[in-house]
Amino acid sequence: MKNYIKNLFTGLAVIAMLSVGAFTVNASELKKDSQKESPVVESIETVKAENGYSGKIYYRYLNESEEYVYELIDNVEQSDCTELISNERCTTFVDGIQRNLWGELAPGHYIPLYKEM
Repeated sequence: MKNYIKNLFTGLAVIAMLSVGAFTVNASELKKDSQKESPVVESIETVKAENGYSGKIYYRYLNESEEYVYELIDNVEQSDCTELISNERCTTFVDGIQRNLWGELAPGHYIPLYKEM
């Protein structure tokens, strides 16, 4: 039994020594990295992200069987419309009729588009 316990502790001691050695190497590498020169930041530029919708734009209408049909529009400025909800819908005139615009989130799934504030 003593021999079994001795063999068990020997294995654990080897694992402990290897772990301590690994941590010592990592600590010395960190010390070398901290002595390197830090990059100098000359200026910071504030960038405002545009939230414009960048996908295909559609309008919808009811057909004879009372189902919504979505038609693709090509001549609309996409940066004017956004997915973020606001007070005013994004619209355009199609065949003399003002239509609300829709964006395609996934095939067959459309979301309303709003004017960017």
